[in-house]
Amino acid sequence: MTPDQRHLDRGAGEPADGRFLAGPEEIFGTSGAVALYRRAMLDDIAFRGEYFDQAFFAYREDADLAWRAQLFGWDALYVPEATAAHVRRVTPERRSDLPATINRYSVRNRFLLRLKNQTAGQAARFAAAGLARDLQVVGYVLAREWSSIPGLVDVVRLLPRTLAKRRAIMARRDRQRSLDGWFT
Repeated sequence: MTPDQRHLDRGAGEPADGRFLAGPEEIFGTSGAVALYRRAMLDDIAFRGEYFDQAFFAYREDADLAWRAQLFGWDALYVPEATAAHVRRVTPERRSDLPATINRYSVRNRFLLRLKNQTAGQAARFAAAGLARDLQVVGYVLAREWSSIPGLVDVVRLLPRTLAKRRAIMARRDRQRSLDGWFT
Protein backbone atom coordinates (compact mmCIF):
# COMPACT_ATOMS: atom_id res chain seq x y z
CA MET A 1 0.00 0.00 0.00
CA THR A 2 1.14 3.51 -0.69
CA PRO A 3 0.16 6.80 1.00
CA ASP A 4 -2.36 7.41 -1.80
CA GLN A 5 -3.82 3.95 -1.06
CA ARG A 6 -2.66 2.29 -4.24
CA HIS A 7 -1.86 -1.37 -3.78
CA LEU A 8 0.92 -2.96 -5.74
CA ASP A 9 2.05 -6.56 -6.12
CA ARG A 10 5.61 -7.31 -5.10
CA GLY A 11 7.57 -8.67 -8.02
CA ALA A 12 4.82 -8.23 -10.61
CA GLY A 13 6.37 -8.60 -14.04
CA GLU A 14 9.76 -9.47 -12.57
CA PRO A 15 11.61 -12.79 -12.76
CA ALA A 16 11.24 -15.02 -9.70
CA ASP A 17 14.95 -14.93 -8.90
CA GLY A 18 14.82 -14.65 -5.10
CA ARG A 19 15.87 -11.01 -4.96
CA PHE A 20 12.96 -9.88 -2.82
CA LEU A 21 13.79 -11.72 0.40
CA ALA A 22 15.71 -14.62 1.76
CA GLY A 23 12.78 -15.66 3.95
CA PRO A 24 9.13 -15.02 4.79
CA GLU A 25 8.01 -11.49 5.64
CA GLU A 26 4.78 -9.88 6.78
CA ILE A 27 2.93 -8.02 4.04
CA PHE A 28 -0.33 -6.05 3.94
CA GLY A 29 -2.12 -8.73 1.94
CA THR A 30 -1.88 -11.03 -1.03
CA SER A 31 -3.09 -10.82 -4.58
CA GLY A 32 -6.16 -12.98 -5.02
CA ALA A 33 -4.37 -14.71 -7.88
CA VAL A 34 -1.83 -16.34 -5.56
CA ALA A 35 -3.35 -16.34 -2.08
CA LEU A 36 -3.85 -19.15 0.37
CA TYR A 37 -6.21 -18.14 3.18
CA ARG A 38 -6.89 -19.72 6.55
CA ARG A 39 -10.53 -20.75 6.81
CA ALA A 40 -10.70 -19.20 10.29
CA MET A 41 -9.62 -15.84 8.87
CA LEU A 42 -12.16 -16.00 6.05
CA ASP A 43 -14.95 -16.88 8.46
CA ASP A 44 -13.87 -14.09 10.82
CA ILE A 45 -13.81 -11.32 8.23
CA ALA A 46 -16.88 -12.39 6.24
CA PHE A 47 -19.71 -9.90 6.02
CA ARG A 48 -23.09 -11.63 5.83
CA GLY A 49 -21.40 -14.75 4.50
CA GLU A 50 -19.36 -12.95 1.83
CA TYR A 51 -15.59 -13.25 1.87
CA PHE A 52 -15.08 -11.23 -1.29
CA ASP A 53 -17.50 -8.31 -1.35
CA GLN A 54 -19.94 -8.98 -4.18
CA ALA A 55 -20.36 -5.22 -4.71
CA PHE A 56 -16.81 -5.19 -6.03
CA PHE A 57 -17.60 -7.90 -8.61
CA ALA A 58 -14.04 -7.79 -9.92
CA TYR A 59 -10.87 -5.81 -9.32
CA ARG A 60 -9.60 -4.79 -5.90
CA GLU A 61 -11.74 -7.36 -4.12
CA ASP A 62 -8.53 -9.01 -2.89
CA ALA A 63 -7.26 -5.67 -1.52
CA ASP A 64 -10.61 -5.22 0.24
CA LEU A 65 -10.31 -8.67 1.82
CA ALA A 66 -6.70 -7.94 2.86
CA TRP A 67 -7.62 -4.59 4.40
CA ARG A 68 -10.47 -6.12 6.42
CA ALA A 69 -8.15 -8.91 7.57
CA GLN A 70 -5.62 -6.32 8.76
CA LEU A 71 -8.33 -4.34 10.54
CA PHE A 72 -9.49 -7.50 12.32
CA GLY A 73 -5.98 -8.41 13.47
CA TRP A 74 -4.96 -11.01 10.89
CA ASP A 75 -1.49 -11.06 9.37
CA ALA A 76 -0.42 -11.91 5.83
CA LEU A 77 2.83 -13.57 4.98
CA TYR A 78 4.96 -13.32 1.85
CA VAL A 79 6.85 -16.55 1.18
CA PRO A 80 9.44 -16.04 -1.57
CA GLU A 81 9.72 -19.76 -2.34
CA ALA A 82 6.05 -19.80 -3.36
CA THR A 83 5.87 -18.51 -6.92
CA ALA A 84 3.03 -18.18 -9.38
CA ALA A 85 2.48 -17.00 -12.91
CA HIS A 86 -0.51 -14.74 -13.47
CA VAL A 87 -1.20 -12.83 -16.66
CA ARG A 88 -2.41 -9.47 -15.45
CA ARG A 89 -4.58 -7.59 -17.90
CA VAL A 90 -5.27 -4.50 -15.82
CA THR A 91 -2.16 -2.33 -15.76
CA PRO A 92 -1.91 1.45 -16.24
CA GLU A 93 -0.04 1.14 -19.52
CA ARG A 94 -2.73 -1.14 -21.00
CA ARG A 95 -5.72 0.84 -19.72
CA SER A 96 -6.78 2.22 -23.11
CA ASP A 97 -6.84 -1.32 -24.59
CA LEU A 98 -9.10 -2.75 -21.87
CA PRO A 99 -12.86 -3.16 -22.13
CA ALA A 100 -14.78 -0.20 -20.72
CA THR A 101 -16.43 -2.42 -18.09
CA ILE A 102 -13.07 -3.38 -16.59
CA ASN A 103 -11.98 0.25 -16.32
CA ARG A 104 -15.35 1.21 -14.83
CA TYR A 105 -15.02 -1.38 -12.05
CA SER A 106 -11.41 -0.44 -11.43
CA VAL A 107 -12.33 3.24 -10.96
CA ARG A 108 -15.39 2.44 -8.87
CA ASN A 109 -13.67 -0.05 -6.61
CA ARG A 110 -10.76 2.31 -5.89
CA PHE A 111 -13.19 4.58 -4.09
CA LEU A 112 -15.31 1.82 -2.52
CA LEU A 113 -12.17 0.21 -1.09
CA ARG A 114 -11.27 3.33 0.88
CA LEU A 115 -14.79 4.33 1.84
CA LYS A 116 -15.30 0.89 3.32
CA ASN A 117 -11.98 0.25 5.07
CA GLN A 118 -10.02 3.43 5.71
CA THR A 119 -10.20 4.63 9.30
CA ALA A 120 -10.91 8.29 9.99
CA GLY A 121 -7.36 8.65 11.29
CA GLN A 122 -5.90 7.22 8.09
CA ALA A 123 -8.14 9.46 6.01
CA ALA A 124 -6.78 12.49 7.87
CA ARG A 125 -3.11 11.40 7.85
CA PHE A 126 -3.06 10.46 4.19
CA ALA A 127 -5.57 13.06 2.93
CA ALA A 128 -3.10 15.00 0.79
CA ALA A 129 -1.78 11.92 -1.04
CA GLY A 130 -5.21 10.32 -1.36
CA LEU A 131 -6.87 13.49 -2.58
CA ALA A 132 -4.10 14.13 -5.12
CA ARG A 133 -4.54 10.64 -6.55
CA ASP A 134 -8.34 10.94 -6.48
CA LEU A 135 -8.14 14.17 -8.48
CA GLN A 136 -5.88 12.46 -11.02
CA VAL A 137 -8.32 9.55 -11.39
CA VAL A 138 -11.43 11.73 -11.63
CA GLY A 139 -9.67 14.18 -13.96
CA TYR A 140 -8.57 11.36 -16.25
CA VAL A 141 -12.08 9.90 -16.33
CA LEU A 142 -13.68 13.26 -17.11
CA ALA A 143 -11.08 14.23 -19.70
CA ARG A 144 -10.26 10.97 -21.47
CA GLU A 145 -12.20 7.96 -20.23
CA TRP A 146 -15.85 8.92 -20.31
CA SER A 147 -16.86 5.27 -20.33
CA SER A 148 -15.79 5.14 -16.65
CA ILE A 149 -18.11 7.97 -15.56
CA PRO A 150 -20.74 5.33 -14.64
CA GLY A 151 -18.14 3.96 -12.19
CA LEU A 152 -18.14 7.29 -10.36
CA VAL A 153 -21.95 7.26 -10.39
CA ASP A 154 -21.83 3.72 -8.97
CA VAL A 155 -19.84 4.99 -5.98
CA VAL A 156 -22.70 7.34 -5.12
CA ARG A 157 -25.32 4.65 -5.79
CA LEU A 158 -23.51 2.11 -3.62
CA LEU A 159 -22.64 4.58 -0.85
CA PRO A 160 -25.44 3.62 1.60
CA ARG A 161 -24.56 -0.10 1.43
CA THR A 162 -20.84 0.64 1.57
CA LEU A 163 -21.25 2.83 4.65
CA ALA A 164 -23.35 0.13 6.35
CA LYS A 165 -20.52 -2.35 5.74
CA ARG A 166 -18.04 0.25 6.99
CA ARG A 167 -19.95 0.68 10.25
CA ALA A 168 -19.87 -3.09 10.83
CA ILE A 169 -16.15 -3.28 10.03
CA MET A 170 -15.19 -0.31 12.20
CA ALA A 171 -17.24 -1.66 15.10
CA ARG A 172 -15.24 -4.92 15.02
CA ARG A 173 -11.77 -3.65 14.12
CA ASP A 174 -8.81 -4.14 16.40
CA ARG A 175 -8.39 -0.61 17.77
CA GLN A 176 -4.95 -1.41 19.17
CA ARG A 177 -3.58 -2.24 15.74
CA SER A 178 -2.22 0.63 13.66
CA LEU A 179 -2.04 0.09 9.92
CA ASP A 180 -0.33 3.39 9.17
CA GLY A 181 3.04 1.72 8.62
CA TRP A 182 1.66 -0.07 5.57
CA PHE A 183 0.84 3.21 3.83
CA THR A 184 4.38 4.56 3.56
